[in-house]
This record gives sequence, C-alpha cells and structure tokens, in this order.
Amino acid sequence: MSSIYDWSLQAADNANADNSINWAEGQPPSTVNNSARTMMQRLREFLADIGGNIAAGGTAALVTITSNSPVRSYSGGLIIRFRATLANSAGAALSLNNLTAKPILKAGLNAAVPLEGGEMQPGGVYECVYNAALAAGGAWFLLSPAFIPPAPPPVPAGFVAPFCGAVAPTGWLKCNGRFIARADYADLYQAIGDRFGRDDKGLAFRLPDLRGEFIRGWVDDRTDMGMQNGRTLGAWERAMLETHRHGGATDWGGGHSHQYFLPTFTRANGGNSVDSRTRNNSAEMTMGDGAHAHSFVTDWGLNDNNRLGGETRPQNVALLYCIKY
Repeated sequence: MSSIYDWSLQAADNANADNSINWAEGQPPSTVNNSARTMMQRLREFLADIGGNIAAGGTAALVTITSNSPVRSYSGGLIIRFRATLANSAGAALSLNNLTAKPILKAGLNAAVPLEGGEMQPGGVYECVYNAALAAGGAWFLLSPAFIPPAPPPVPAGFVAPFCGAVAPTGWLKCNGRFIARADYADLYQAIGDRFGRDDKGLAFRLPDLRGEFIRGWVDDRTDMGMQNGRTLGAWERAMLETHRHGGATDWGGGHSHQYFLPTFTRANGGNSVDSRTRNNSAEMTMGDGAHAHSFVTDWGLNDNNRLGGETRPQNVALLYCIKY
C-alpha cells in the first residue's frame, strides 16, 4: 500500500505513483471517483500524522510510533508529531511502523547531536523530521525539544555553607570538630588535610569546629591587616577588643562651696620690708565640706542594658555550618 510520501514532485510521474490511485492517460471513467477519494484519504492521513494526537509507545530509550499513513520505508522529509508518554533517556531512538529504529538528534552548538535525556517529557507534543543525510544511515531530527537547564556545577569537597536544618543534608557533614577516617572521606581529606588536626596514627583527620564561631576571611597575601598578617589558614583566635578609650564626665551633686582662710601678717619695724614680717595665723588650708565622693559615668551612646553582657558579638542568627565531602 502506498502513502503520500510515495507521490512524486513531478506531476507526470504521478499517473501510477500510488497503487490505489489511477491517473493514467485514458483511464476508465469508473476509476476517477475512487482515485479522487483516495487522494482525500492520503491528505487526511498526513494531517493526522502531523496533528500531534498520536501517542508514542516504547521505552525511554526507544520511542515507537504507528502512523496513520501506511509508511513502509523511511524517506527524506517524513514528518511525525506525537504526544510523549515517557521522558526520554540519553541517545534515544525512534521506530516508525516497526521499521528499523533511527537515532533522534537535536540542534547542538555547531551540529546535530544525540539527545542528552529529558528533551521529551510526558504529555508534551513533539515533532520529528527524518533526514537521510544525518548520522550514519539517516536519523530523526527533533524540532521541539523541551528545555534542559544546564547542570549546576558540582560543589567541591571542603566547601562550607550555613544550613537552616538541625541535621546535615546528604553529602555534607556538620562542622563540629569530630575526627573522621581518611579512607572514608578521601576527597575531603585531599581538600583540607590535617589543617584542623589529626589522630596519633594519621588515619583520621579533624573537621573544623564552627559551633558558635564567626568566620573571618583569611588575610592571604594582603599586607595592611596588622595583627592578621601571618595568620595561617584555618587558625582559631580568641575574642579581642581593640585598644580604645571612653569619654565621660563626673556626676555633679548640687551646688556647694569651699572656704579658704587667708593668713595675716604684722611687720616688726612697721615698714614695707617683708623680711621682718611675722606670721600671726598659720591656717593655710580650705575648709572641709564633709566626707563625699564624685562618681564617673562613661557615655554608652545608644546602647542599653539589654545589650551589655558577658561577650562581644555583632547582631547574628544561629545556623548550622556544614562541610561538603
């Protein structure tokens, strides 16, 4: 049985191109009706094949389709639209009407390339065109592949990140300072080595302990960091306050005054010479104002008592630090 793909691009060659249609010269009048009706059938078969209503069968690696047109061999320009029922795997192929399966290709950066997997998703409608010049011996070209987002770059072993859960996610460990076996975590050991410690036999290494700690950038080759220069990667240091001073004022306790007794002198010769004077009063001190004290209060600016305590810290949120292995 013939199909629309057996028809010729040359009108003169279509007299008997389809074995069910007779357009030969001098054809009997009785063949006209059937030939015209068969042409209508062929066109309807073609429209049904490109309408997207055909459900594909097979597996993720082999898509099988039965067309409405009685296609018996592959020919260039053969078009089929179908509804996928499975997500395809990498390198999937397509077989039409039980013919030999041909690979399905898609557009790459410079050429047609095999499928990576996931270009066809269940329920999606896809279009394939057969081209005999593709691959070795012909292939299907997928015109409407589903978008496949690029795979995220792998997280390297030794990468540290904060996590909102109380349990480390798969592929990560808590940064809790415990010792783990080198043989079990070879990639992580290659990344951090014994930087945070090791056991006596060298069979285990220690994870960084970031519980309750803030992370500070390693100074590396920066030269203007003062006390941080020369600090090794992974080194721990205690809290510290930079040398500074506070301004303030004494607390005033109300108005008061101090008295001072001036001494009086008499001159023996009644003249102006001070060499002959005699002191008559030895009281040369201020009068006491009673026992009292002055307080000294430093200025704490905008802070309040709720921000004063037993440690120095910035505003923060507690999260779980984890390390990729």
